[in-house]
Amino acid sequence: MKAYRVLVTLTLGGLVLLAGESFGQEHREMSKTEHQTYDSMQTARHDQMVIREQREDDAQRMSDAKDAEKETSAKAKETRRIDREASRAAREAKMALRSEKRAQKARKDADHQSRKAVRAKNISDEN
Repeated sequence: MKAYRVLVTLTLGGLVLLAGESFGQEHREMSKTEHQTYDSMQTARHDQMVIREQREDDAQRMSDAKDAEKETSAKAKETRRIDREASRAAREAKMALRSEKRAQKARKDADHQSRKAVRAKNISDEN
């Protein structure tokens, strides 16, 4: 059992060293053209990302503008409705004022007629 443990430990240790050596090999140097290609690919990806972000921002701005337009048109519609109601109320108030003036004039004329009638009766009674 002891020998088995020692054998397994040595085997695992050796595998770790081999794996570390194979993964730890030196990376080969990139040539100038490979660097240029890599840089141009990175630049292209970055440009595409910037364009995508701009499109998303433009879409968001357009959506916000449409929402603002809808809100503005709703406010304008409400303002027109309130204006119409105010105009109707003003017209009704004007008509009520005219009616009241006519009623006052009619009462004044009726008072005047009644005074005339009282005078005529007094004159008639004196004769």
